[in-house]
Amino acid sequence: MSSNSGQMIHQLRADFEQLLALVTGPEAHTATIDQMERSLFRQVLRLGFKLLQLFVMMRVEAEGHTPLVRRDGAVLAYHSQKPRDYFSIFGKLTIERAYFYAPGQGGQCRLDEALSLPERCYSDLLMESAELLGVEGAYNKGLEVVARLLGLNLPELALETAVAEHSQLVRAYYAQKASFPVAEEGPILVAQADGKGVP
Repeated sequence: MSSNSGQMIHQLRADFEQLLALVTGPEAHTATIDQMERSLFRQVLRLGFKLLQLFVMMRVEAEGHTPLVRRDGAVLAYHSQKPRDYFSIFGKLTIERAYFYAPGQGGQCRLDEALSLPERCYSDLLMESAELLGVEGAYNKGLEVVARLLGLNLPELALETAVAEHSQLVRAYYAQKASFPVAEEGPILVAQADGKGVP
């Protein structure tokens, strides 16, 4: 463990003690439950952000710089630390991970696969939450809820892109489902779907 992660752990313990003091101290004797709930929610989000930062920091610190051997046999040497943005449900992080490179072979970051980082910068949990909120109404309304609850402003295009990509999984599901033999035909089912504002 490095001194940076040690300092962060010390700070997180202090932050947690502050949370305990908030719910047990003098302020708790006069606060309404609504005031306390809102205050705790904001502080727990901040604590979650710091915990996620610590998780990433420890993974980056543990990462080796030995050459990376790709599946095709190409050997990539350690080149530098490359930053990558990651928008989590707690907020935006920057991950400085080891970048491996060889001329003519391109580059790769070992940690991207180890952490299963999404192709785009938005976390799966964040996009899943935004998609669920956008299913029943306009996308911008779902994004307004995300902004109000979590304090995160996501572009509508990010949500539209995620929904379009996930719709491909639905087609693949029905394609594989159709490949199973059917003993006999059942009754016809008719369904209607709202085109989500598409003329």
